[in-house]
Amino acid sequence: GKYFKEGTLQNEATVISSKYGEYHLKTKDARFKGDVVVNDPEYNVTSEDLSYNTQTEIVHFFADAIIQNENTTLFAKPGSVYNAIKQEAIFKGRSNIIHESQFIEGDEMKYNKKTGWAYAKGNVVAVDTAEKSTVYGGFLLYNEQNEKMMVTDKPILRRGGEKDTIYFKGDTVFSEPLANLKVKDFGPVDTSKLRMDELVEALSKGVLV
Repeated sequence: GKYFKEGTLQNEATVISSKYGEYHLKTKDARFKGDVVVNDPEYNVTSEDLSYNTQTEIVHFFADAIIQNENTTLFAKPGSVYNAIKQEAIFKGRSNIIHESQFIEGDEMKYNKKTGWAYAKGNVVAVDTAEKSTVYGGFLLYNEQNEKMMVTDKPILRRGGEKDTIYFKGDTVFSEPLANLKVKDFGPVDTSKLRMDELVEALSKGVLV
């Protein structure tokens, strides 16, 4: 089936509207073009060209797209994929994620809403507007649930103050809110040496699987 002047497709709670659409009953594949809007209780999508499978609930993007859930906004490039059942996005091309005060961008990215884990590879930029800091590197891991972040591959941390800007270089940059540590603050803490075993265990269950 096809429509050429605005229409909608409804799959349970998911409603997709666009100017042009077609649906293949045997394969369960649908293609939408022109002012495409996906409304779902768990997420919303806007794009100019995407496909959607009513059985697998997998979305393929053929144009720039914006994916939004309750507290995170994802900007995806053509070639990216979103799995609505797994709540997982795989980004191709220069894409980014915004979560509250955190902005993360990379050449290749992956995000899992259920676990909260995201990773970025290639020319990574991570901006924390609340802390007025920016991290550059080649590989990043971030969890939006506990706000842990680790950047490797020649990372550089830039912190801006009222008068001066300070740059730090190292082999790893690791940050975590002090509230997570549940210990009295006795001054500066080397968080790169804390709870890494927990981080590694979480990764085995998160986006890298």
